[in-house]
Amino acid sequence: MVTDTYYIHYTGISDDAVKEVARDRMLVPVRQGYCRCNLLPLRDNHFITSDIGIHKILTDRKVNALYVSPKAIILEDFPHGFFGGACGVFGNRVFICGSLDSFPDGEKVKMYLRKLDYEIIELCDDRLTDVGSILFVQ
Repeated sequence: MVTDTYYIHYTGISDDAVKEVARDRMLVPVRQGYCRCNLLPLRDNHFITSDIGIHKILTDRKVNALYVSPKAIILEDFPHGFFGGACGVFGNRVFICGSLDSFPDGEKVKMYLRKLDYEIIELCDDRLTDVGSILFVQ
């Protein structure tokens, strides 16, 4: 994952083109190959993650990160999905595939996002579902 500040990635599988794009970002190496599914990037270098290892690495580096359990997130044919895979950010809105009311860490997420002045858009009333991330193209 590349943000304006960070290059958060399992560098053992990084493509040279990604390394080149991210060369001026601060490298945060993690052991997670599908980092974006586990990590939702927010404004002002804040993140939400459902990977305890990524959370530890970020907080050890004094990066603002909220950990939420992935156990209640649906991902077909798997025991659970990941928070970042159920979400996307566009402007000041965070879109979520599901309802935070049905998510055990939902209130924590709502408070964290509201503190950052995000509007929360829940796309359905069901449990959170990992759809591989919600991306926007302009």
